[in-house]
Amino acid sequence: MTKKYCVLGFGNNFFYPFGSDSREVPQNLLHNGGKRNNNNDNDGSDEILKVDLLPINPDGKISDADKEHDIASTTTAKEWLQSQLVSNNNNNTSFSKFSSKSAPILSCGATHTSFVFPKHSTSAEISLMGTIFGRTYQKLTVQPTRLPLRIVQISSGRRHVLALSEGANDGGGGGVVLSWGAGHFGQLGHGPDLTSCLEPRIIERLLPHVVGGAVIEIAAGGLHSAAIVASSSSIKNKKTTKTDDESNVDTNSPVEVRETRTFTWGSNRKGQCGVEGGKCATVPEPLPIVSVKRKGGGGGAGKLDLVDKYVHFEKISLGRLHTVALTAYGEVYTWGSTAMGRCGHSSLESGRDRRFIQEPRHISALRNVVIDAVVAGDAHTLALSKGGRLFAWGAGSDGQCGQGHAGSLFSPRAVQELHFIVKNDIENDRKAPEDGMPHINSAVAMEVAMEEEKLTKELSTKNVTNPDDKQKQSMTKQVSIKYDKIKAIRAAGCYSAAVTKGGDVYTWGYGGGVALGHPIPSNESDLPLLPIIEGNQYSSSITTKVYPEGGSESSQIRDCKCFDTELNVLLPRKVECTRRLGCHVEDVALGPGHMMILCSVGENTEDEDPEPNLVTSSDSDENNESLQSSTGGDLNASTSAQGLSSLEDAHRASTPGVDSVETSVESSFESSVNSSKNEKRGWMSKLKSSRSNRSCAVETEPVGKEKKKSPMSKMLNRVRK
Repeated sequence: MTKKYCVLGFGNNFFYPFGSDSREVPQNLLHNGGKRNNNNDNDGSDEILKVDLLPINPDGKISDADKEHDIASTTTAKEWLQSQLVSNNNNNTSFSKFSSKSAPILSCGATHTSFVFPKHSTSAEISLMGTIFGRTYQKLTVQPTRLPLRIVQISSGRRHVLALSEGANDGGGGGVVLSWGAGHFGQLGHGPDLTSCLEPRIIERLLPHVVGGAVIEIAAGGLHSAAIVASSSSIKNKKTTKTDDESNVDTNSPVEVRETRTFTWGSNRKGQCGVEGGKCATVPEPLPIVSVKRKGGGGGAGKLDLVDKYVHFEKISLGRLHTVALTAYGEVYTWGSTAMGRCGHSSLESGRDRRFIQEPRHISALRNVVIDAVVAGDAHTLALSKGGRLFAWGAGSDGQCGQGHAGSLFSPRAVQELHFIVKNDIENDRKAPEDGMPHINSAVAMEVAMEEEKLTKELSTKNVTNPDDKQKQSMTKQVSIKYDKIKAIRAAGCYSAAVTKGGDVYTWGYGGGVALGHPIPSNESDLPLLPIIEGNQYSSSITTKVYPEGGSESSQIRDCKCFDTELNVLLPRKVECTRRLGCHVEDVALGPGHMMILCSVGENTEDEDPEPNLVTSSDSDENNESLQSSTGGDLNASTSAQGLSSLEDAHRASTPGVDSVETSVESSFESSVNSSKNEKRGWMSKLKSSRSNRSCAVETEPVGKEKKKSPMSKMLNRVRK
């Protein structure tokens, strides 16, 4: 089957962000494991989940037979989807209006969705569905750009859109920036006299010959916009000297550093534009932000050069009242409103009475972490490290920070529930501990650690009669290990999403009904109620951990509801319906009230296992074989050995009140596997070495006398035998 791309929509289609031609996936195929119920009655599910298949191919056609396709002929959700993606059931290589040969670029606003479709020609093509500035497009409608250049980036604010074309010479970014939609706060960048625009219009203040460089990044927020301009003469390769306590990435690896300038425009009520003299309420045209001098060269010690004299940003994301930017060295800067901790500075840094920050400020809590991507929701922020670790801070009243409670975070905290174990160097975010034993970074490893800690105590008190049986029970309880890694993060409104390399998407927070992609119980009493948080947005009371009825820190509840919401997800939860439809998630776009998931179907996904990243103790797939071939030992036994590391570091990253986030992650999974010499001694050899290093289990005696062994050493010898 030819590989095809399709887009699934979740949420409310009242303003037609999915279009009038979208097709809803049959409810009975989404439940019951993705299979049809042949009893012609209710499938027994009391959950509500609405999934729409979006039209993304303006040239695609569907025959009359396909329009009246008999759903009864399909027995699974996967078969139904495949029947919708082809215009002729007898020809699997044809494309319908719901499928495309190439992946489009998606961007969601409050009530609209923007698409960029790759074309082999040189003409630009932007399409839009939904409602923007009072005009409704019920079908996929091309937005005329009148440019002989392709569009390479697109970003949607709440009610306006930005687009970046390719350069005229190099074929990459750096062309012209266009904007259209509502611009009453100056977010379009066309000056004070033009407050709205129905068609894409070039922002003249960002033309290359005006700003003296090429635009490399654009971003649209709630009521303001931003663009990053790079000087073509300043691009160079240099070696970073930053000391990264959270990363074992080679610190001498080359980093592309270039001189950039960041321009912002739009609403500036809370200083979110960060321009000189930031007291102005609106910025109608693009202006450069305040220059920030760097205290040390290249993110570390050293003599300052011309490029590193000032901080230069490479990526930027905008919330409703704040801005977050990223440098080439992985440093995160924020400015704007500090309400509910959305800027990530502790109360001691920003001052309890300080309502906003008017110039970029470095988040000191992430000073030892190399960040690769940042995104901003309305009042919360996410950051993804080089090794795939996810951090969150800001408003958490709807669970959008993924901490399992509804309290806000004034400094970054790791999202622990995304428990992925990376095959190579479990985490690229932290150096190996001094004791040589990897720390814990997952819920799976945490459970193993608790089991091993209990077993260790029993060994020390000589209460174990048959340690082999205990070891087998411990390995049996850990039935699976996840090998995956986050490759992209998204945030909008009051919810968040993470896309993994394995082709899954996790969402959490509140997205307005089924926008999260999770079914809602039809019986409201099935979900516990989340109490209302008292206090204003600047008070310390909003940082209190608030749990749903029946929940606590030791017994967290994932799904709940509030007095005005149908479903709040407090911990990251995987969207299951994509696997039932046979889809591999490529990307996701979020709007305040709807979500779009870009999926691929075909070649790489047709024969995929529903859980492609799941490795059990009896599996013999590529991951398991590669590990066992190098060790000859049991995979679970070596994983259990990791649980012997301290639990204190694993809990430190999620403990409020700590300004510096020191996440606890495993430094090398394969190194711990290589330490297991055989199945019987798997974790025991690790235990012995760690105990001998700490307490010198074997005591030496003067020369001539027989060496005495400690009781623990004798017991370990008996266990080995």
